[in-house]
Amino acid sequence: MVYTIKNMEVFTVLGIGTQLIAEQNENFYAEIARQKEAHVSNSQNALARLTKNANSDETYYVNEAVNGEMWYYVGVASDDAAASDVREIVFPAGKYLVISDQADSRAALSGQLEGRAFGQVLPNLDDFAYVGGPNAVVIKNNQSNQITGEIIIPVVAK
Repeated sequence: MVYTIKNMEVFTVLGIGTQLIAEQNENFYAEIARQKEAHVSNSQNALARLTKNANSDETYYVNEAVNGEMWYYVGVASDDAAASDVREIVFPAGKYLVISDQADSRAALSGQLEGRAFGQVLPNLDDFAYVGGPNAVVIKNNQSNQITGEIIIPVVAK
């Protein structure tokens, strides 16, 4: 499995969010994926508004625990102040696990990257651990037949 641990500066993502709610059963991950896709579809107009003040053309799909609840955001990196319907998600300076890949859709890429990161790489890291905080799939290039991106997950030394 190819991955890197890289130092990143602090940055902020402005995101439109939804709370993810699913029962812990055999359909849990499928239900979470369905809710994420519905949120992405429903957020296109708001995302278009956010991209006008983005620092880059990258799109962020952020997972974050807020007050014990699972939240999912669609957003952009920006230095602008957030509007009332937008959350400012701060990614702290520090070390991040980074895994890059490509797929034929954003949903497929997100699934691949999250599966590899949380199912394969993180459980086998000897020197670093994920102890919480926001993590994101970042879409770097969105061509009609190939989506390229990476997952970024904050980690600390063990």
